[in-house]
Amino acid sequence: MGKEKIKVNFYNKTRYNIKPLKKKISYIFGKIFKTERNIEINLIFVNKEEIKKINIKYLKKRKFTDVITFNHKVDIKLKNEYLPFGDIYICPEIAKVNAKKYKISFYCELYLLSIHGALHLKGWRDYSKEERKKMYKEMLFWSKK
Repeated sequence: MGKEKIKVNFYNKTRYNIKPLKKKISYIFGKIFKTERNIEINLIFVNKEEIKKINIKYLKKRKFTDVITFNHKVDIKLKNEYLPFGDIYICPEIAKVNAKKYKISFYCELYLLSIHGALHLKGWRDYSKEERKKMYKEMLFWSKK
């Protein structure tokens, strides 16, 4: 293992090309999680039907969504191994619709959704209007790094 503190695994189960974002997302995750040591995050790109199934099964919401995050609480410390920290599921199909709606590029929207998921892994919540407002400001802060 090198000097890495964070390992980001990318899994793409869609037809969308996410390669252009890998380096940028890995970089910003390194910044967001700079105080963490040897963690592993899975970024999983799925279609609308799969993210809806996940939303129903785990969050009991019968609707499509753009991003779902699962934080793995791991209390053990291992030397020279990455600990599973969380999974971020992103739906590029919905991101594409959002990008058009917000008049931003598709890749910008995917990047913002990645940051959104990372912030959830760091403990940020967006249940209330006030929490969403604060989280949005934090997303914009990180998107400019």
